[in-house]
Amino acid sequence: MKPENTKTPKKPLLDQDNNNTLLGIQIVLMILIIAIGIFPLSRKMIKLQRELTETAQESYQQEAEKINEKNSLEKFKKLSDIAVLEQALPSEKDIIKFIETFENAGQNNKVTQNLVLKTESKKDTGTYVVIPLTINIEGSLGYIVQFLKDIEKSDFYLEPKNIAIGSNITDDNQTLILEADSFWLKEQ
Repeated sequence: MKPENTKTPKKPLLDQDNNNTLLGIQIVLMILIIAIGIFPLSRKMIKLQRELTETAQESYQQEAEKINEKNSLEKFKKLSDIAVLEQALPSEKDIIKFIETFENAGQNNKVTQNLVLKTESKKDTGTYVVIPLTINIEGSLGYIVQFLKDIEKSDFYLEPKNIAIGSNITDDNQTLILEADSFWLKEQ
């Protein structure tokens, strides 16, 4: 006889036991991926953070040293500036020489000049004194320009504030009015 066609029931491919096994394998794989990928990455990040912190501290220290060096140079520069001023600026005692310089430049350049030193308006800065002045110069334009060049070559330091120039209708003479500050070494 022929055996009856009995079908044996097929076992489901994924039964409850297999599901648990697969879930366990997935958890193990996730742990391996985390261990292999993320932990080394976090170590690199921690290492980079340490290096960055060290670099920032070194940079901060270098900047602090530069600032200290600059401050010490500033102190030296102030002392040096005083020495330069002492060499560059005339003493207040040299006012006669200053006036003579203007008189000689006027005679050499055929101009008439009038110099007014406003000593009542002088400003004391501690190291040097600033005395305002006004110069009126009359003559031909070429001679006035040469006069100004001669004054510029002198040992005196002037800082122009206002310059006005006008012409005479009757002759070729020009009039120049120069207002400036003159700088003098303070008398000790």
